[in-house]
Amino acid sequence: MDLRQLRYFTAVCEEESFSRAAQRLHMTQPPLSTTVANLERELGIQLLHRVQHGVIPTEAGRLLALRASQILRQADELQAHLRGLGEGSEGHLTVAVAPSFAWRYIPEIIQRFTQLAPRASLTLMDPTPEVTVEEVLRGGADVGAVLTLDFPLFSEMYAGSLHMHPMGELETLAVLPSHWGQSDEPVDALDLRSLIWFLPPESPKFPGLRGMAESFWHSLGHEMPVVQEVATLQTAMPLIAGGLGVTMMPESVREHQLNRLVTRPFVQEVATSTAALIWSKEIDPSPIAQRFIGVATALTPPPR
Repeated sequence: MDLRQLRYFTAVCEEESFSRAAQRLHMTQPPLSTTVANLERELGIQLLHRVQHGVIPTEAGRLLALRASQILRQADELQAHLRGLGEGSEGHLTVAVAPSFAWRYIPEIIQRFTQLAPRASLTLMDPTPEVTVEEVLRGGADVGAVLTLDFPLFSEMYAGSLHMHPMGELETLAVLPSHWGQSDEPVDALDLRSLIWFLPPESPKFPGLRGMAESFWHSLGHEMPVVQEVATLQTAMPLIAGGLGVTMMPESVREHQLNRLVTRPFVQEVATSTAALIWSKEIDPSPIAQRFIGVATALTPPPR
């Protein structure tokens, strides 16, 4: 018993006629009659009563027609779902993305992506950059998005394992307690030398803010100020708001709803961050991941 037999049989039951069912199925009547007869022989039971003006199902035929309709509907739904998965119009996607990246780029990407793949489901993760890289490499995330202060080094470190699409440059700003006053007036980093600096730990797997901050201070001819490590820069925000210290962050921090914090540029030249989309070279992206990558790269062509 196969789907073709069930489809033919339910058409006959619904039309109560072999000739009308054949017309509906766009076929001639003899092969339709043969198919139903073979189905009765295979099951060893009569499925149809032949009456003067056509056919009606037996008790067994009514049961088979009911169950067959359910099976055919499920098969059609499965086929449509599989087609959607293959086309990248539906499926599940996991994206690991830094919050500072998300505020600048992700809303527009998601809006466009959901227009093209309305039946897709999306999970957003916000791990640290090094964990983002690990998740993409092991397949725990389909796509990742990171901010790195040394994109050439990052590219060199993962040239063999990651595709990378640079999406833009972000200025690095000082993030200060509110008593510094919100202003576009640059702040001299030397005026912050005696304060505690909140920075995430340096990771050998990702060129991050700690190394850049140390290089920045050495370029000024000074040792790095006192550092208190925080898990992420977001962790530092309430500490800074409480007046306990300062930090530096990409300019996308301004897109957060900051409370009791101010952001100001530095007088000194500070390295910018590169926002980059990453995906594995070793794991072929699913069609839905390809759709997301296509949307993201089309919306944010790499900087020249």
